[in-house]
Formats: sequence, structure tokens, C-alpha cells
Amino acid sequence: MFAIQALYVRDILLNRLKLPSTHDEMNQDVNKWLEKEALIDTVDAAIRFQTDYIKDLLQFIDDYPEYNTEHIAGVLQQFVNDKQDNILTYRDKTHVSAITTNASIKHHTEWINEKDDTFKTYFE
Repeated sequence: MFAIQALYVRDILLNRLKLPSTHDEMNQDVNKWLEKEALIDTVDAAIRFQTDYIKDLLQFIDDYPEYNTEHIAGVLQQFVNDKQDNILTYRDKTHVSAITTNASIKHHTEWINEKDDTFKTYFE
């Protein structure tokens, strides 16, 4: 999300995108998002809100890699579910990258038992 926000700001600074011409137009957009945010009552709803926000920004950015927002939302939801299921094992889960579509490799040692966090050990 932060990378997409940064590209949006970059494009404004480089005059690739124009901000609304009046404060009323800006406030309409801000208020639209504040109304949506006020409806968030679950983690699922928060993930949906963030996904919709990212989709909104991406419509203005034309040089970001293919970005499957629904896949990202699913990974985030699975992360939340895994964390709620077991706070000690959620870090041991693997996921598929939305950018490369490559699956992460399961680490050789459970997170709770891994005492060596050096680069060498991590990538063994």
C-alpha cells in the first residue's frame, strides 16, 4: 500500500496527475472514504476497505507491476486468520506472491524455535 501511495504522490509532484481543482472536490473524495471507514466493524471489513482504497489509487498509476488486489486481500485475510488461530505459529505459514506468483519456501525451523536470525541461517 505504501509503495502505491508513494507512486501516486510522485505522479502528482511530476505533474502526471492533477489534484482536484477545488477544496470542495477534495473534500467530497475525503468524505466518501471517511463514510466507508466509519462502516468498518470487522477485520474482514478493514481488509476490504484497504483493498478498495488500493484499487482506487491504482487506477491513476500506469507503471506499477500487475497487482492482484484480491489475491493480496486473501493473503492478508489468511495471515489474520492464522494469527488468530495460533499466535505462536502464524509466522511459520507460507504464501504466494501477488507479484511473482511464486510460493514462499517453508523455513527449516519453526519460528518459535529459531534462535539464529542471521542471513545465512535464514536462507539455508
